[in-house]
Amino acid sequence: QLQMCIRDRAGDDNNDGMDDDDDDDENKQSLSIEQLVEKQCMAFVVDVIPYLSSSVTSYLELSCWFLANVAANGQVEAQTLVENGCVAPLLTLLRGNDVDERVLRAALFALSNVVKFAGSGGGVALAEQLIGDQVPRGCVTLLADSNRAMPLRAEAAWLLCNVCDWSNLKHNNDLARMLTALFSQLQLADVLDGIQAASPLVIPLVRVWISVCSLLSFVPVSLKWNATSSSLQTLALWLSQLLSNPTTNDTTLKEISYLLSIITFHKLSLIHI
Repeated sequence: QLQMCIRDRAGDDNNDGMDDDDDDDENKQSLSIEQLVEKQCMAFVVDVIPYLSSSVTSYLELSCWFLANVAANGQVEAQTLVENGCVAPLLTLLRGNDVDERVLRAALFALSNVVKFAGSGGGVALAEQLIGDQVPRGCVTLLADSNRAMPLRAEAAWLLCNVCDWSNLKHNNDLARMLTALFSQLQLADVLDGIQAASPLVIPLVRVWISVCSLLSFVPVSLKWNATSSSLQTLALWLSQLLSNPTTNDTTLKEISYLLSIITFHKLSLIHI
């Protein structure tokens, strides 16, 4: 239906029911197929967001995927979604007790893309809102549930990764303190148990730990983890297992190398490595 609508409206940019070729034929010829599709998709955003409150599972899932792909186009698109109110209904889906796993996965993906592509301005404000709404806690709960499907747990890991993105946190000390206080209450290290090198959870979790360890330079001692030692030793054992596993790929090794450089910079003891 979207493809048909794009084809039908391609010659009617003014929405007046008349072909605009006489008005701006030269401009439209310069538009690529990708630009045309992007332009038409943005026109549907306001119409799609209300479907996030639908009682029909297929509508919910497809609406989330649509918004996720729109957000992935860049900062302008992601901020447009925020301004049009996509965050609140997505959070409602994440908090639902009987939400279909396909919908939950799509909602996680949509919110993750919005946070990721909203930019240093909108991304910081949105991250602060999501941390205040305990979204990281919900992500950790999903990650720790081995009964959940791996694709769902992976989307939860990437949302946690994007909410905790250091590029956002370093611009806002209050946000860094808020997240550190939250992590002091979470058993994040326990999530690592049983996650192997080939797991899609590895890279987002390593990046989460990069942000977590980076936080230690931005907060007073009184706010640092009350269980830093045990948590870091659990992390060290997990990293050792990944480093000694011949199936660990180069991308993961680079991420681990960067995490170790952060840990070394903060002079954190990892006796297992």
